[in-house]
Amino acid sequence: MVNSVDTTTNASRDENKESHEDRGRKWLAVLIACIALLVSITSWLQTDASNQAAEWSHIQQENATESTGESTRGQLIVSFANSMVRAYDERQEQAVSLQRHDRALEASAFITAAKAIAQQTTLLEPPYATFDSDARRQWTSYGQYEADTWVVTATLYSERSEAASKAGNAWGSKGNTYKASIVVFAVVLFLLALATIVNGFVRWFFVLVGMGLAAITCLEVLFTALVPVAQIPDAAIQQFAQGYGYAWQGKYDAAIQAYDRALAIYPDYANAMARRGQAWFHTQPPEIRYAVQDLEAASQRITDKYSVFWNLGWAYYLVGEYSKSIQASQTALGLNSQVCGPAFNVAIARLTLGKPEQAELDYEAAISRCEKIVQDSLAAGLAPPFTLWDEIEASAEDIENLLCQTHQRYCYPGREQVDVKNIVNRDAVLATGEKYLKRIKETLTALEYMHTATVKPSGARFEPLVFSNESYTDVGDFQAYVIRDRFPNNDTSIYAMWDYADVKPDMETVWKVYVNGTEKPELRYVGNWGLAVAGSAVKKIDSWFVMTPGRYDVEVYGDGELLSSGTFTIDENEALPVQLPGNVLPTAQVNAGALIFYDDFANNNHGWWSSSGSSVKGTAKDSRIENGEYRIVSHKQGYGWSVTCEDCGQFDDLYYEATARYVGGPKDYGYGLVLRGDRGMDQRYLFLIDEKGNYKIAKVVDGTYLSLTDWTQSAFIHPGDSNRLGVLARGSSFEFFVNGQSAARLIDTSLAKGYIGLTVETSELEVSFSQVRAWKVK
Repeated sequence: MVNSVDTTTNASRDENKESHEDRGRKWLAVLIACIALLVSITSWLQTDASNQAAEWSHIQQENATESTGESTRGQLIVSFANSMVRAYDERQEQAVSLQRHDRALEASAFITAAKAIAQQTTLLEPPYATFDSDARRQWTSYGQYEADTWVVTATLYSERSEAASKAGNAWGSKGNTYKASIVVFAVVLFLLALATIVNGFVRWFFVLVGMGLAAITCLEVLFTALVPVAQIPDAAIQQFAQGYGYAWQGKYDAAIQAYDRALAIYPDYANAMARRGQAWFHTQPPEIRYAVQDLEAASQRITDKYSVFWNLGWAYYLVGEYSKSIQASQTALGLNSQVCGPAFNVAIARLTLGKPEQAELDYEAAISRCEKIVQDSLAAGLAPPFTLWDEIEASAEDIENLLCQTHQRYCYPGREQVDVKNIVNRDAVLATGEKYLKRIKETLTALEYMHTATVKPSGARFEPLVFSNESYTDVGDFQAYVIRDRFPNNDTSIYAMWDYADVKPDMETVWKVYVNGTEKPELRYVGNWGLAVAGSAVKKIDSWFVMTPGRYDVEVYGDGELLSSGTFTIDENEALPVQLPGNVLPTAQVNAGALIFYDDFANNNHGWWSSSGSSVKGTAKDSRIENGEYRIVSHKQGYGWSVTCEDCGQFDDLYYEATARYVGGPKDYGYGLVLRGDRGMDQRYLFLIDEKGNYKIAKVVDGTYLSLTDWTQSAFIHPGDSNRLGVLARGSSFEFFVNGQSAARLIDTSLAKGYIGLTVETSELEVSFSQVRAWKVK
């Protein structure tokens, strides 16, 4: 039997198979063409993104160059202007000093020079400067001058540069996405090409995988193309620059308003949020809760800017969220290895958490970090970042702020206030705070001048600083220093005075002067000691600087070690306020009128002499005011000391009394009251008692001492106790009182009027005086 084959059916099957494969290849060709089209579109998008990125990069570079140029130019202008201001002040002060000494011609030359200097810079013109009637500079708005000169413009260019950089980066990111998409499309084309040469399941596997990749990539390209590149409007940038300029001037309310306008234009403006957050620190009163809100919002948008986290950490600290403060500060440290300020913030947050041992470790770590920054910079041939010194100094001020709040130390108006409700272990806060306040101050000085944070004891011993102004006779000769802690606002030069021992002549000495907590670099002095190993010293504080009202803290360092310090205040008033009580009556039965002089020695507002200017034991040791008494002693062998005060007046007729208390020294020499003296005490009347119960009346006329009575015993005198002495003067008639009792009368026409005062008649006779009073007589 013969089998037959249906050739027609087989041929039909082959034809169907070929037709199916042809259709598959055609569809694959279509898919390949579509993917190729997508590649072309994506390539165009990538080219456009690259062009946009390049354009923004060009804009960024242009603005960065402009910003640097404006900053450099502006700082040079400001530096020149500052030098002109210093030169103007020096010449104007010289002119005023010469005018006071009746040297008008020489003063005129300095005034002419000052006027010529003023023409060199607008910083010496309104609205930047104001002057008194003697043309001395009273106030200068350096911030406004700098803002107008370069700060606002440089900030505008800088912000435009940063905005352009972000836009360029965004376009660059788009371009990279497109590049990656092109690569994926190339893989898809490869898979589809493979699908054309294989059959069955493998072909469809390649097709499905390829089309899946193509679909995902298409969506990514579409999403990337549709998402706009965020671009900060230039109007918002201009408002930001204005706000920055206001903040530079200390006009923080105006700065906040400008930042508000910038954020109204562009609500996602992170830099404006951050700067507004900083401005809230400085409003009156500070609005720290708003600072926290703004800085938290900024930190969510700017994750790579250390300053945002640094300020956020500080805001958390001020509101008492110490753990959050530590976390934010540590984030700031991780973002910038060239700052140490946040490390100090970590330390003080630990301290306020009541963990003094960990705080000490953190402070030492912060100091070591600062030291490394300095040494790395020097090793690279660079100067340390100038902001480093501000960071270290600010950390010392932060401790003072804390101790002011917790223990009322280092307080003065304007201190930054810390939330102290949650502070525990306050004794440890005080002990550790004081320890590291000194350590940080020494670190700052030692790093700057010795490039090390290790400070070794110098061996020098300094007494605490006291402060004085000079007092002159009626003919302009120096007479004495006037030690006080509060000075009138009358342009008087101020001197530091102290005793010292064991000082090496080559010890490097650094003097720093802080006004209301901020150092005045123009008052800093640096140099070798250059004096004797031991003794007493006087140093002028103010130089040519115009000393304005405020609190002054003075520190002296030797080889980095803080050796001594002191504080004084310049009052707002040209004469220190002294209130005269209305119910004070004389001890003696005299017909007294109005009270004209009153001093209980609670301070030295009247300006009593504090040294003779010729003491061999140290000018700061000749007198002191303490516990309501004024104690005086002369150390010049064989010489006494008669003193008056700056406000002791030129009186003629009056009743004058004071209490005298013998402290120590010779008992056969007198002490007591002076009246109708001249400023130098070269002429005066004297009413004296001694510790043997005697009194004596004398006068000095043109330097010649004359006795008006011999030493006379009096039962009214109480040896070894306090004695109330009084003198009633009417014209040439005088009556002398001891403890309210009349002891003597006399007539003398030598001296008609003059200053009241106090006296001791020989060296090492120490006497305390109190309750000094003077009345007009009827």
